[in-house]
Amino acid sequence: MKRTILLLAAAVALSACSNSVYKSYTARVARIPAAMESMVNVSDLEVSETKVTGICTGKDGKYLSKKVKEQNAIAEALKKTGADILVEPQFTYTYDKKGRLTTVEVSGYPARYRNFRSLTKEDAEAINALRNPSTQQQVLMLPVVQK
Repeated sequence: MKRTILLLAAAVALSACSNSVYKSYTARVARIPAAMESMVNVSDLEVSETKVTGICTGKDGKYLSKKVKEQNAIAEALKKTGADILVEPQFTYTYDKKGRLTTVEVSGYPARYRNFRSLTKEDAEAINALRNPSTQQQVLMLPVVQK
C-alpha cells in the first residue's frame, strides 16, 4: 500500500514538471510623446530596395497574442538582414477553422541607421519642412551659451 502511494505521488510530481519552451523576440521601439521630443542627434536612414518577410507560427504550444506574433514576425525579418527597423510593414494573418490566429506574416523594407551626427541648422529646417503644419511644433536651434 505504501509503495502504491509512493509511486502515485512520484508520478504526480513528475507530471507537474513538464518541459516546455517559450520563444519570444523583441525589437527596440521608442515611442516619444510630442511634448517630450528631444533632438540631440540625428541620423540617415538607409532603406533597402528589396523586401524581406518574417513569419511567426506560434507552434511552441503556448498561446501568443496577436501583438506578440507581430513582434516576433518583425524580429525574424530583421534578424535575416541585420537591419535596425522595418519600413512600411504589411501583415498577413492566417486563422484556423475555429477562428484562432495561427500565423502572422510580415513583409517590409529593412533599413539601417547610418551617419549619426549632431543636429545642424539644415537638419532642423528639413525636419520642420516634413512636419504637419497643423501641429505647430518646430525644432528650434538654440545657441549654446558657454561660461
